[in-house]
Amino acid sequence: MDLGVLTFILIGSLLVLLGSGIPVAFALLVSGVLAFWLGAGAQGLRFIGTVFWNKTFSFEFLAAPLFVYMGFLLQQSGLVAAMFRTINLWLGRLPGSLGVVALAASAVFAAMSGSGAAAAAALGSVMAPEIRRYGFDTRLILGCLNGGASLAPLIPPSIALIVYSTLTDTPITRLFAAGLFPGLLMAAFMGLYVTALSVFKPHLAPRPPAVASWGERLSSLSVAPVIGVVVFIVLGGIFLGWFTPSESAAVGVVVAIAVLGLYRGLNHPREIVLAVFRGSREAALVAVFIMALIVGGSVYSNVLNFLGVPQMVTEGIRAAGLGKLEFLLLLSVVLFVMGMFIDAITMQVLTVPFVLPALDAMGIDLIWFGIFLVFWIEIGTFTPPYGLHLFVLQGVMKASYSDAVIGALPFVPIWILGIVLLYVFPDLALWLPSQLF
Repeated sequence: MDLGVLTFILIGSLLVLLGSGIPVAFALLVSGVLAFWLGAGAQGLRFIGTVFWNKTFSFEFLAAPLFVYMGFLLQQSGLVAAMFRTINLWLGRLPGSLGVVALAASAVFAAMSGSGAAAAAALGSVMAPEIRRYGFDTRLILGCLNGGASLAPLIPPSIALIVYSTLTDTPITRLFAAGLFPGLLMAAFMGLYVTALSVFKPHLAPRPPAVASWGERLSSLSVAPVIGVVVFIVLGGIFLGWFTPSESAAVGVVVAIAVLGLYRGLNHPREIVLAVFRGSREAALVAVFIMALIVGGSVYSNVLNFLGVPQMVTEGIRAAGLGKLEFLLLLSVVLFVMGMFIDAITMQVLTVPFVLPALDAMGIDLIWFGIFLVFWIEIGTFTPPYGLHLFVLQGVMKASYSDAVIGALPFVPIWILGIVLLYVFPDLALWLPSQLF
């Protein structure tokens, strides 16, 4: 069959299936299988089996559900609430108080879980009573939690970067190292914004009336060794070469179970067992969801390569005379619009196969591009109409959707500024991986 006709069938069938409401993973799979069968017959279908095998037996992918599992267990243990209380006792009198605390807590939780949605849910449920008690502006704190939750895919371990690594065969350890400095930089930028806003508009972020005693502050630090151990095992084990990311996640789950049983001491062993089982269910659901997207996306991307579509995209870019900057600007617009309507992992699955040859042709580093892509993906998590963090926080904070949107929008320019700095100073992402690996 003519390649042009096959390409039309491939793209047209995907659009029809997506329009009919079929889940993205199955739409990608069905359209990919159809095009393989029409283009290569039974031999093409046998090749699909190879794609399934290679993707579903990826050892590195195990890190994603295990990190979700670990984050769930840590949340259930009460460690997140204790961490928030400690940070609030030490930073609560700063301008911006709860906003700065939310960002600091988000950065720490990001280094323990890797999931932005988990960070939003955990910190939102913990902070809701504090907001009501001190009269902190609901929209501002929703914005802080939105922005803070978006640190999780940058600060390792990151589920988004694990998916990107699986799609591009890029070393996950180098991607983790690349995301660390940009993530901390974004936390600092958002903290400065909240501090400045609260200085000029103090009614939005009133400070707690009571000053914590030094005794309370020092006693609250009992949680620090526990957090330090978890972060050291997760990040230190990876960067020091002791564990692969998947091994680090598995060890982290064991540590989280120990924290669940010993740190807060749940009232009855049955509660611990139930938490462990609920966490395994959450991890399994995430694993199936991500794996289905990766397998469907891999089949689809292999068909694209078979038909030469990415190469045609590259040739089109060359014919249009687009340079590196123009290409990234055009891609940024596409990613921004996509982020308003689809989830983070689907964005990667739909865009990465198309742009990989163009990245190679333009000499764009895949490690750097992974961080660039995650920036836009995370902007998408808190931009309407479809923003995962907006929905999560609206639920746990018992707030209106409009308040969640209005609170989050001022953080979009801050993240765009981060993208500009990442382009101007690529070593923000590339220096640490070059030093460690």
